[in-house]
Amino acid sequence: MRIRPSFSRQVLIAVAVAILVPALFVSGTYGRHLLTLTLIYCTLGVSLNLVMGYAGLVSVAHGAFFGIGAYTTALMTVNGYGFTISVIAGMALAAATGTLVGLVTLRLRGHYFALATLAFTMTVVTILERWDEVTRGSRGISDIPRPASFEVGGFDVVFKQFWPMYLLVLAVLCLALIITHRLVHSPFGRALQCVQRNELLGRVFGVNVVSAKLQALALSAALASVSGSLYASYIAYIAPADASFMRSFDAIMFVVVGGAGTIWGPVLGTFFIQFVPEVLRGLQDARLLVLGLILVGVVRFYPSGLSGLVGQLSRRLRARWAA
Repeated sequence: MRIRPSFSRQVLIAVAVAILVPALFVSGTYGRHLLTLTLIYCTLGVSLNLVMGYAGLVSVAHGAFFGIGAYTTALMTVNGYGFTISVIAGMALAAATGTLVGLVTLRLRGHYFALATLAFTMTVVTILERWDEVTRGSRGISDIPRPASFEVGGFDVVFKQFWPMYLLVLAVLCLALIITHRLVHSPFGRALQCVQRNELLGRVFGVNVVSAKLQALALSAALASVSGSLYASYIAYIAPADASFMRSFDAIMFVVVGGAGTIWGPVLGTFFIQFVPEVLRGLQDARLLVLGLILVGVVRFYPSGLSGLVGQLSRRLRARWAA
């Protein structure tokens, strides 16, 4: 199945903006750090959107999947393994774990499923804290190396520098968006959306509901682990708190604010959540209050999230332009 031309243009425009912003407008270390971190979190939001937006599963396990990828990459690279093989290993482990979690929990519905995945996340955090011989417990793992440098056309690509790491993170996000787009517009994606709306109707049309949800959860877990691998390599430090339910709640916020069940919603939501507090920093103690009011306003008046708001403004501009 081909990628739709309109989506290809959207990806190219997004990539151009993502490159031009740090090249022309953001020169400070902190600003570039925040941009890189936001793109990593975007991949986490995109991964959760696959099950939450298209399969209707409110998973609180994605913090744990994020942590599985982060710890796998940290432990392997610290012990001399390459970055690529460590990412693949993290994906395989997260996908297997996601499948196991799905087999145990997918018979549950609604908030019962969310509570079960929350219990799984708390179990993972407890293991990371207590298995001191391997995970180093609450001390975490430090001095995690970045991907190895290499040479292209006489130029050294060194991931300790901003641009190589930033472009790597951007490329991974684009790949996650393309995979999501292709899945959503495939028979598998249509089956997922059918199951989300009405499971009984899906069964009538021959959809294996449990199998479809298991596949979505496994793929979503693998994508979440990639964001964790990038995070561990970029920050060079990982601790059990990075796999906690708060990471899952952040991902849920990215999806809800941006717009669940839309391709670009998690990206918009992540940038909003990450950058609005920085814009409001001058308000000091009132900053969180104002941010909370903005979030409530977005969820209350635009249930489809920021992507719905952007779509509405876009349609109005096109109608005005046509007139």
